[in-house]
Amino acid sequence: MNLNLKNVFSINPILFFEVVRILANVAVCVLPQQVFNVNSDNLHLLNTTFSYISRSINMQKFKEEINNVENRISNTLEDNNIKKELKELGIDVIPFCTIVDKIISSKEMPIFPNVQYYVYKTEEEDFVKKILEKIRKMEIEILNSKNIKSQLKNRLKIIKLEGELLGYPKCCINEFIKLKKKNILEGYKVTPEKKVIIDLLNSKMLEEFQKIIESSLSYFNESLYSLFSMNFYPCSIACRNAIEVGKICEEYLDNMENAFKKGYRCGLLFNAFYHIVTGYNSYITSKNKDSSYIRQISKHYCKLKPEIKEILDASKNVITNLHFGNAFIKNCVERSKM
Repeated sequence: MNLNLKNVFSINPILFFEVVRILANVAVCVLPQQVFNVNSDNLHLLNTTFSYISRSINMQKFKEEINNVENRISNTLEDNNIKKELKELGIDVIPFCTIVDKIISSKEMPIFPNVQYYVYKTEEEDFVKKILEKIRKMEIEILNSKNIKSQLKNRLKIIKLEGELLGYPKCCINEFIKLKKKNILEGYKVTPEKKVIIDLLNSKMLEEFQKIIESSLSYFNESLYSLFSMNFYPCSIACRNAIEVGKICEEYLDNMENAFKKGYRCGLLFNAFYHIVTGYNSYITSKNKDSSYIRQISKHYCKLKPEIKEILDASKNVITNLHFGNAFIKNCVERSKM
C-alpha cells in the first residue's frame, strides 16, 4: 500500500490529500477537483438539459443521454494511470453528471451541467451509487418544478446528502445549509466560504504560516486540521468535530513514511492558503468597499508586510490551478526537510 500511496502523492499531492480520508475510514467517498481531465462535452449536456426542460425529449431519453456520457467517460478512465494506482488501494472512480449547481447563491434555477468524479472505497460502490441516484432524482425534481422554494428545498437536500456521503461533520453541514439559505433568501452577505476566510484572518493564520514553515512542520496550528478537504467549509475553524477528522487522517499516516505526514500537513496548509488568497482577491477587486465582508477582511489585508503581499500578488491568478496546488505541496514538503 505504501508504494501505491507514494505513487499517488508523486502524481497528484492534492488527490493524495483527499484520498487519505477514505484510507483512514472517516469517509467512503471524496470529491477531488481537476484531477481527471476527460472531455465531458458539457455543451452536449447543456443542450440535452434544455431539450428536456422544453419537453423536446422525455425523461427516459434525458436519462439515457446522461448515462451515455457517464459510460463513455468511465471507459476512457480505464487506461488512466491515477485510477490504476487507486485500484491497488481498493479505491475506484465514478463519473457523475450533475445538472444543477447546488452551491451558487441564486434564487433562480442554476442550470450548470458538469461532470464530477466521485472517488470511493470499492467495497462501498453499491451504497455510493444509491446516494448518487437519489441526487439525480432530486435534480430532475428541480428541473420539473416551477416553484423557486421547492427548487431551493431540493438543492439544500442535495447539499446535505452529498455532505454526509463525503463524511463531513453534521454541525458543519447544517451551518453550511443555514448560511446558504440565508444568503439566497435574505441576501445575507457572509457565505460559508467567506466565513472561513474571516476565521483564518482573525486567527492570524498568515503569521502562523511562517512559524510552521520555520519549524519544518513540527509546530502546527490545531485549527488547520479543520480544513481536511479542498471542498469543505467547517462551521468554524475551531470546530472540534472537523479538527478530529483531520487528526484521524494524520494519525493514520503516523506509521508510514514521515513524508506522508508532512505531505498531509502541507495539504492542510495549502487549503488555508487557498482561502486567504481568495479573500485577498476579493479585497483588491471589490468595488463595494463599504460591504460588511470587505470591511472585516480589509483590516487584515491593508496591513500586510511587503513580503507577504508579494506572495499573495504572485499567487492570486494561479491559486485555483491544480498544478500550482500540487507544486505548493511538493515544495512545502521539500522545504520541511531542510
